[in-house]
Amino acid sequence: MKTIIRMNIILFAFLISTSILDAQVNDSIYSFYPMHVGDVWEYHWQNWISNPGSHLYYEKKEIMYDTTMLNGKQYYAIKKTNLDNKSSSIYYHRIDSSSGTVLFWADPLEHSTGYDLRSTQKFTDTLFGIVTKALYTGYIDAACELAYGIGVVSEEDNGLGWPYRSTIIYARIDGVEYGTPLSVHNSNNRPNNFQLYQNYPNPFNSSTTIGFSLDKKSTVTLKIFNILGQELQTLISGQQSVGEHEIFFNAQEFSSGVYFYRLQTEDYAASKLLIISK
Repeated sequence: MKTIIRMNIILFAFLISTSILDAQVNDSIYSFYPMHVGDVWEYHWQNWISNPGSHLYYEKKEIMYDTTMLNGKQYYAIKKTNLDNKSSSIYYHRIDSSSGTVLFWADPLEHSTGYDLRSTQKFTDTLFGIVTKALYTGYIDAACELAYGIGVVSEEDNGLGWPYRSTIIYARIDGVEYGTPLSVHNSNNRPNNFQLYQNYPNPFNSSTTIGFSLDKKSTVTLKIFNILGQELQTLISGQQSVGEHEIFFNAQEFSSGVYFYRLQTEDYAASKLLIISK
């Protein structure tokens, strides 16, 4: 009887230690590619072969929300914006803890980004004045550096005839800031006119994001209409500050079809189409 109890204690201790080890491994994996709603990264993209150091563009990545896809897995929606021409796109990432890889969703399947968070190419680096753990990972002609607690800090690619390299300038991870945001570095990022951006994603199933910019404090209305011009919902009505704005539109109660949204201020108005596909 004592032998059985002793064996059970040993087995229990083994299971506890294994669980702690797994938790530590998973925590380490997630720390090299942190994802929290509201996290932000800003980069400077430059040519690094034919004209080393020449400017390409500034880029901002921000995690907007999390969502569950058709495979039942949770993904984080990451908005990527070219700050030079204001173009943007959204993509969905998650970490597969069993393989240690970062996956992205491309309906109806998921694929690997090539980021291996268990890469053995580990070293230390100094970023934003902090000495931290880092690793190299990548695929084919591309490679990137991931820093513990920050995520992707540089990326380079000499394939497909477009040699480029990115360098991180600023990050905000789970409320902690590193570096100085581009809005402070470069006052030219301040919008110089009113602009209504195309919603993303579009078409969409149940939710989308609508963005606009203001060059002065304004009274703003943002409304949803059907194709007949009938007003269906008011998203914004009131004073809005100067700068970039985004609003989340939940269309779960709307049926599939073509709609449009209209932004109006005291001296500006614009409309764009959106498509709901269920």
